Amino acid sequence: MTTPREPLRPDQARKVIKDILKAGRPFVYPDHAKKKMARFKMDPLDCTHVVKAGVVYDPEFENGSWRYRICAGGMTVIVEFRLREPHEIVIVTMWRA
Repeated sequence: MTTPREPLRPDQARKVIKDILKAGRPFVYPDHAKKKMARFKMDPLDCTHVVKAGVVYDPEFENGSWRYRICAGGMTVIVEFRLREPHEIVIVTMWRA
C-alpha cells in the first residue's frame, strides 16, 4: 500500500480502510476509546462492522490529526489513520445514536 496524503476524501479513506483490513492489521484502541466502548455497550465487533460497512464522512482536523466519522446501524465510530508503516486504524471514540 502506498502512503496517501491526508486529508483523504471519503472514497480514499474507504480504500485505506479496505487495504489495512485486507492486510489483517487489528484496530488500535487507546484508553479513551475503551472507556467509550464500555459506556455505550459496544464491543470490537461493533466497531469492525461500522468501519467495514459504514458511511465515511469528510474528515475534520482535531488534536493534530485528521479524523474520519463513520456511521452504520445507529452507531458512529471516529477513526484516524497512522499512515507510517505499519499502517493502522486508530479508533478514537464511538457512540450509539
